Amino acid sequence: MAAPSGGGGRTAPWQRWPGRGRVIAQHHESDDDEAERQRAAGAAAAVDGRAKPPGQTPQDAPAWLARLRAWDHRVSTAAVERWGGDRVPRAAFLVLEATGHGGLWLVAAALAVAAEILRLGGVSAALLDTRAFHMTVALLADVAAVGTLKVAVRRRRPRHDRADDMRWTPRADRFSFPSGHASRAALVVGTVAAWQLSGPAGLATVALWGTALSVARVLMGRHYVLDVVGGLALGAFEVWALPWLVRLPPWALGFLTWDAVAFWLPPT
Repeated sequence: MAAPSGGGGRTAPWQRWPGRGRVIAQHHESDDDEAERQRAAGAAAAVDGRAKPPGQTPQDAPAWLARLRAWDHRVSTAAVERWGGDRVPRAAFLVLEATGHGGLWLVAAALAVAAEILRLGGVSAALLDTRAFHMTVALLADVAAVGTLKVAVRRRRPRHDRADDMRWTPRADRFSFPSGHASRAALVVGTVAAWQLSGPAGLATVALWGTALSVARVLMGRHYVLDVVGGLALGAFEVWALPWLVRLPPWALGFLTWDAVAFWLPPT
């Protein structure tokens, strides 16, 4: 049963998923408290000589994970300070960011499916064999997987990120790992290559877009390097799994759609 929302209105679907709603609500209701706890933990660690690397949560972590996160933080910060920031016009970063926005890709996929329905003269079993339907399923799976992993990992975005220009972004997307733009770039490039939708020149253009989009996620301070690597790996896995994803039963496709859309609903 869904827990009643604190706002007295409707309850977003992700709030009715045990665990997920609590995690998101906790994150957004206690940003200041979390920051204060991190400062206090850092001060205490400094006193006893165990200062933690930047970006690490106050909880104890395995030594290998602490070293990996410290390396990721160091490399990502160096990349922003050397090649990002004011060295590239912010507007150029934002335009490139918009081209990989999950909402825009889902709208484009929905329009493609609508065009296929008109071409077929209505909804029929033949729709399930169209590339428009297959790409829509892949995008829904991508958004659902990225959102689920972000809430599970709960990695905060880098300090170089500028939240003031993050537009059309669900509140659950404040988490950093993995990069949804990078996973989407890998998904699009992979499907273009697998489906042979373009010749070498067209594929090279799409690959260049995907590379630029992925690199920009780090240089504009939105993500750490390993966030992007994780996103690219997820997108590649989705391309590989697409033949099985499109054969999911209707109830599973319905759940996938619900899970993807739920992250775009504002909390109440």
